[in-house]
Order: sequence, then structure tokens, then C-alpha cells
Amino acid sequence: MAEENTRPSALPDFCSLDALFSIVVTGELLAFILVLRPGAGTVDVWYDLAMVSLFIQWVGLTGAGTLCVSRRWLSRLGPTWALFAAWALFVVIVAALSEVAFWLSASGWVALQYGAADTVSDTVFWLTQQPLVSLDLGAARHVDFLARTISIGAIVGAVALRNVNVQFQWKLNVEARARSRVAALQARIRPHFLFNSMNTIASFTRTKPDIAEQVVEDLSDLFRASLGKDGDRATVESELELAAGYLRIEALRLGERLQVVWNVDGLPQNAQLPRLTLQPLVENAVYHGIEPLSSGGTIHVNGKLERGRVIITVTNPIPKQQTGRQGSQMAQANVRERLQHQFANASSFDVSVNKGLYEVRLSVPYEGYVP
Repeated sequence: MAEENTRPSALPDFCSLDALFSIVVTGELLAFILVLRPGAGTVDVWYDLAMVSLFIQWVGLTGAGTLCVSRRWLSRLGPTWALFAAWALFVVIVAALSEVAFWLSASGWVALQYGAADTVSDTVFWLTQQPLVSLDLGAARHVDFLARTISIGAIVGAVALRNVNVQFQWKLNVEARARSRVAALQARIRPHFLFNSMNTIASFTRTKPDIAEQVVEDLSDLFRASLGKDGDRATVESELELAAGYLRIEALRLGERLQVVWNVDGLPQNAQLPRLTLQPLVENAVYHGIEPLSSGGTIHVNGKLERGRVIITVTNPIPKQQTGRQGSQMAQANVRERLQHQFANASSFDVSVNKGLYEVRLSVPYEGYVP
């Protein structure tokens, strides 16, 4: 059930500013093409461009508004039928507004006619010569106008929705890849960490049962997060707690070699992050930075809210020579991809090395968590 609720809709949000901007720009380009095409017979280019632009924007924005209102209902039909129903609805809108535009033109309110008033196109002339339909000049112009506008609308709508379908399939592939990445990350708890944790629990069971109980709780929280039962998104608060629990377990093993400095009071606790974002970063800091150093070191976790963005950095010392340990790049690539999946281009993930310090910096827009 949860997967169905999180399944992306085949139709975009036509109420969004991005969709409306795209419709307006595409409509204006189409207006230029129609007016400036060879053989258009345009007399007053700017007037014709204004009238055609007005009609196209009228159709485009009306269609966007209608699809915006009906998006939830259309999405229930399934991806293929939703796109087909949206296309059919758009064609109906084009036909209805074309009829209104023709009668406004016929009544003298606006002039949508290209060229001189007494010119007759080849299509109109052909329609007047067909004995089966027996159309006079006015009726032939009416049929010609409707046929042209509806045909253009149907073609443009089909091309646009085809592009929407391609984007939808791409989004499904990206989400499937992201889910596989999450599964890989959830399965990568290192065996040595689990064994060390169990040994820690065993060693403190009799002498310090309260510490043993805390380790069990921290370990259970870590495994609960790795199972991902509550979805793929979490809050900054829960991510900080998970990272702190992991570091508490490692501190029992490493002792004074592991020091942690937290400076996260400026973080909004309800900000959204992908689940298991911080824990892999502090785990890498321990595994690749603190453990190889005989004297250990200090991990700094800093966070702040700046100009509507959540910024978190994890800094740790690193040995001067490589120890041959592998794996940090996979975890970082995993986190980077999931940030990209959730926040698109609004997120950033940067790594830097300066004066023996390894720093990972992530930045995402502040979005409150909604269960």
C-alpha cells in the first residue's frame, strides 16, 4: 500500500509554475511557427501574431487548468489510460474553444482570418466543391478552421504527452535505482561492527548492565533504520540520533581515541533528509579516519540553517598515507544519488581534503517532514 501511495503520477502537476511557464513558452513558439510559416498569407504580422498567441495561450492555460483540477481523478486510471484520457480531454477543450473563437471572429469581435478578407484558401474552395457536403463559403470556412485547429491541437497534445510519458518512465527508472541503492546501503552494515557491538554488549552485561542496555537500544535503532519500515525519508532529528547512537557504540570500543564535537543547535529538527544519510558519513569518518590513526582524533559534526538551506558538514582527520581501506566512495556516491533523487538539482554534496582533514558537506533545501 505504501508503494502505491508513493508511486509517481504519469501526469505532471499542471498547477506548478514550471509547467505553466513551459506551456506559455511552447505556445508562443508555436504561434511564431504558425504565423511565419511559408504561404501563411500574413498581411499584418504583429496583429496576426497577437491574435494567434492569444488563442494558443487561451487554449494552453485552459487545458492546463482543466488537467490540474482533474489530475487526481485521471491518475486513478493508470499511466497509459491517464495519458490517453488527458489527451482526449485536451482535444475536446481545443474543439470547444475553437468553436467559440470562430463565432467571436464571425460576429466581428476579433479577427482571426489570415490575409485579405476576400481570399479563399484551397481547402475552403475544395470544401465548397464537394457535392456530398454542399457547404457554402461561410460553412466551409467554419469547417476548415475547426479542422485545422483541432488537428494542430491533437498533434501538439500527443507530442507533449508523449514527452510526459518518456519523463514518467525515466522517473520510474530513477526511483527503482534509488530504491536499489537504499537496499544496498541498508545491507552494508559491516560484519566487524556487528561482532564488536555484540562483544561490547557481552563484556558489559554483568559489570555495567546500563551500558549494555544502551548499546542494545542503539544497535536496535540502527537495524530498525536499515530495515526502512517507515519509508525512505526521515527528519534531521532522527538522523542525528541514529548517528549519535552509532558513535556511542564505537566510542565504547575505541575509548579516548574517538572524540566527537557536535555543533548542530542551529539545525531545524523537522527538516527532511533521506533515511540513512548521516550514519554512513560518520561511519566512514570512524573507519577511514579515526581507526587508522594510533592516536585517534576528533569528528566534528556541524549543522546550520542558512538562507532556507540545511547545511551539514562532517569533518575528521585522515592518515598521511593511505591504509588500503575501501568503501567510502560507494557510501558517498549512494548518499549523493539519494539526495539528488529527493531534492533534484537543489541539493549538493561536496568532499574536500585540506591540511589533513577530510570534510563532507551536504546542502539541501529546508522542507518540513510530513508523515
